[in-house]
Amino acid sequence: MTTSIFEELSKHTKQTIDTMEEEDSQYFKNVYGVEFLNATSNQGIVFNNWVKHPAVLVQAADLVKAKFVKEGKTVPTSSTDATFDDFIDQMFFYGIAITGKNQLRNINGKVLSQVRTTLIYDTDGIVDYAKKIIAAYEEVGVDRTKVIVKIPVTWESMQAVPILKEDNISCLGTVVQTLEQAVIAAEAGCVAISPYIDEFKYNLDPTSYVKEDLSKNYGYLETVKIHKYYKAYGIKCNICIASMIGINTMLYMSGIDEMTTPILTIHKCLTTPVPKDFKFPYLKQEYTAAEAGPKLAFFKEKKEHYYDTLKKNTRGSDRIDFACEFFEDMHGKSALLMKNTLLEHDYIKN
Repeated sequence: MTTSIFEELSKHTKQTIDTMEEEDSQYFKNVYGVEFLNATSNQGIVFNNWVKHPAVLVQAADLVKAKFVKEGKTVPTSSTDATFDDFIDQMFFYGIAITGKNQLRNINGKVLSQVRTTLIYDTDGIVDYAKKIIAAYEEVGVDRTKVIVKIPVTWESMQAVPILKEDNISCLGTVVQTLEQAVIAAEAGCVAISPYIDEFKYNLDPTSYVKEDLSKNYGYLETVKIHKYYKAYGIKCNICIASMIGINTMLYMSGIDEMTTPILTIHKCLTTPVPKDFKFPYLKQEYTAAEAGPKLAFFKEKKEHYYDTLKKNTRGSDRIDFACEFFEDMHGKSALLMKNTLLEHDYIKN
């Protein structure tokens, strides 16, 4: 009997869905009997969710309004009011939390929510933002143990991880494009990292995807290095790969800890049989230090060493910048969507 790539892949790698759309997880559960471990999000994913589900933002606005009244703050009636920006900021936290709560009805594990990328060089800013995400989740009835905060990896952002860990807040290091990021994320205490495999631009427009030989696929090669390094040195940080469009990429990543996969690629894997003679899993589970390279260290006082090493990798640095710029652009689009929602529902007049 012919089995699908997804079925065989799932035997060796945990499967997470890269969306916050309830309809998607329900569809795969009802049609294919597939239940995903976790559900991931970022600024682009929540924006798309809010466009499809405007009631989420209305609910968020109601919660913020009630909070303002309780705290004695002036509820804005215009976008020019002094408290308007604060109102919008609070809508983000509640919108993220409501969206995550809804998705938790359809998965077995946790939801992942991402901090703003403008804060990634600000340790205190990361701590504050992450705590506000968790507070919003708890206010809508979701325990913090069901949430993982995604933090794009920089030296500064990783200094926030042990601080958050003290408050029982789990963190995933994301936008991982280099081995150096993977090393410092593990040192900091992240429960997981998300290396990006295929070019992130293909996630934004899958129709533009061009299959690339894996021997030339930067993200694939860098992630294999990370996998070898973690296995060789016994690092217990989960590798949850992301940004995958090509089926070939997924096949040759089989054996990695976990993968978060977009809807289009999940469909392809569920309907495509395993290629003849392909053997799962492709990646080994044991490597030597000689195979992985020397042990590295970047945390704490090694800021200059970290950035001196990172800047030598211009390809990785460019990929980091591209993703972070996209996420901030989507944050701006969400803010405009929120303003229009407030206008449409008569929270504000202009």
